Amino acid sequence: MYKLSIVNEVNGRTFGSQWESQSEKNEYLDKLIAKQSWGKNQRIINEDDIPEELRSRIISTQVIPQVGEAASEDGTIPPSFDYQPERTEHTVKADYVVTEENMLLSKEYRNSQKVEARKKEYRSIEEVMHIILDYGMDSQEFINMQSERASIKVKYPKEV
Repeated sequence: MYKLSIVNEVNGRTFGSQWESQSEKNEYLDKLIAKQSWGKNQRIINEDDIPEELRSRIISTQVIPQVGEAASEDGTIPPSFDYQPERTEHTVKADYVVTEENMLLSKEYRNSQKVEARKKEYRSIEEVMHIILDYGMDSQEFINMQSERASIKVKYPKEV
């Protein structure tokens, strides 16, 4: 079991899901990242185009050197010449953060699975109530029931 938690750091919205297999989880992630379901992906923005609110999200900056010459000696640019002036590009981190947890490695998850297994083997609430009401808590029937519960707990021990 894999658990995903997604937080959009720009607007504060949170999302989450659980998947049985890693391949299902990866397929889900790839699909929603491609659709930009949680916000924009990591991207490169030119200095002239970056809004002020994204400046705090810049993770790297690169200066791209000038390519070619701006003009020939007579001051004209040849028509087929591909001149590019120096520019600055910023890499801005994605709007969202994805955190994934392998629940099979989580002690809390394993303990919850053991509790569920115990519940399947315990006597029903009705049976417990009948033993208490019919025989009392000092009876051999009640002691036997407590012994059964103790052996089930030993069978499915919780991790501390």
